Amino acid sequence: MLEGFLNRYNASMDLIESIQHALWYLLQCISSGNVLGAREHAFAIWYITLGHHFAIFEEKCTPVPRLVAQATGVTLELGPGSGNQLSRLDTRYVNKVYGIEPNVHFHKILKKKLSDMPDLGHKYTIVTAKLEDEQALREHDIEPGTVDTVLCMQVLCSVKDPAAAVKQIYRLLKPGGHFLYWEHCRSSDVTTRMLQRMWNIVWRPLIGGCSLTVRIDEAVQKTGPWVVKESGHDEDPHKLMPRSWAHLRKPEF
Repeated sequence: MLEGFLNRYNASMDLIESIQHALWYLLQCISSGNVLGAREHAFAIWYITLGHHFAIFEEKCTPVPRLVAQATGVTLELGPGSGNQLSRLDTRYVNKVYGIEPNVHFHKILKKKLSDMPDLGHKYTIVTAKLEDEQALREHDIEPGTVDTVLCMQVLCSVKDPAAAVKQIYRLLKPGGHFLYWEHCRSSDVTTRMLQRMWNIVWRPLIGGCSLTVRIDEAVQKTGPWVVKESGHDEDPHKLMPRSWAHLRKPEF
């Protein structure tokens, strides 16, 4: 019991630190006169500032690099943000990559990174749209059944309807297409879920709409069928941001 309390306490302290930074950036944006777009701008500043730490964590402690490297053909990268996954894409196997990024405050750093990556830069197109913006996707010839790979690294937590997003991913994939994701999700532990719901009150408005209580696996299971190539889940019941990941393939029929 004591171990669980300490683990949840430490996890809460990490969240508080992130919330403090995000709130500071939000106040800066508002004070500069950017009131209407303050939340999106502040979130981008927060993410770009901490992005290096996120990238190191992913590299050392997660399956993210291995998952991203499996992208092939026409690839959708949902929410590329500051571009942490760009260097992990294997340019030998991707033909075209569309970065679906509705937050324009990330575009400058994305373009800068891509300009330093000639092997990827000419293959990568930033699309200012959300996944559900079918007309915007259609303008880039992204139609149902035309995509080989969808990459989703900590993005579904921020969409309004994760189940609808996964259904859209399924529609866009070709038969035999691949869905690769690594997402944080709702805890399996009752006490930890209570904490997640509590922190969500301040976390979600400040951190780009990110929800700590998303049921990713449930959203995926309601769609399909899928061929499961790989799946995994953090087992620690005290984590406030346990991760779930998978490599799924749309059946060929």
